[in-house]
Amino acid sequence: MPFTAQKIIRLDTVESTNLFAQDLLLNHEVENGTVIVSRNQTKGRGQRGSIWIAEAGSNLTFSIILFLEKLRAEKQFLLNKAFCLAVYDFLKAYNFMHVAIKWPNDILVKGKKISGMLIENTIKGENLSTIVAGFGINVNQTNLGASLIDMATSMRLEQAQVFNLEETLSTILHFIDIRYHQVINDEQTIIDNDYNAVLFQLNEWCLYEANNKEFIGCIRGVTENGQLIIEHQGGTKQLFSNKEIRFKIFN
Repeated sequence: MPFTAQKIIRLDTVESTNLFAQDLLLNHEVENGTVIVSRNQTKGRGQRGSIWIAEAGSNLTFSIILFLEKLRAEKQFLLNKAFCLAVYDFLKAYNFMHVAIKWPNDILVKGKKISGMLIENTIKGENLSTIVAGFGINVNQTNLGASLIDMATSMRLEQAQVFNLEETLSTILHFIDIRYHQVINDEQTIIDNDYNAVLFQLNEWCLYEANNKEFIGCIRGVTENGQLIIEHQGGTKQLFSNKEIRFKIFN
């Protein structure tokens, strides 16, 4: 069993595996690398306070609890990159093509969202204290709803086959473990280079929105603390934090 999955707690239904993990941290002793996985997540949370809708028993919805006190707080986005790359590696292992990371932490296949995550950290002094990383991966779900059909997809929809959830869980935990060890072994350059290399819309002129104004820009990379670097048509570059900018094809 990989280091990041020393203990697996299996639930039938939970509001959110991240909330369950936070409750464990507050009220119980928790082993480093504990994984909480649920068949059904009724109030899964995503970025911008959005709700992650997952069909019961069809997808992977899980959270990992980690204690990583040697990582300085200003490097917390390194974890975000590493976990995104773990999902990227996982999909490539199943022979998915046209996989990309949409900043900051959505995973796309052929331009459609197949996975997202929510990472919640606590800080002690100058270092991270605890990390709760929640993952949602569309595996066997086929009914995504009319409002999401053009923006989301699943492993089953892309490859026309049913996947074994236990096998996929074991596989994704394996890749999380590999990338997690790159973090603790201070292999930041590898993570940074790999993340930037598969960024969605990297070096492409596309439409964005910031401050209620649309503009044409080109993604040139991501800073160490997670800000998106966009070049404007005039040549100037601007940094954006999450929630400050929208990809216009993703509302």
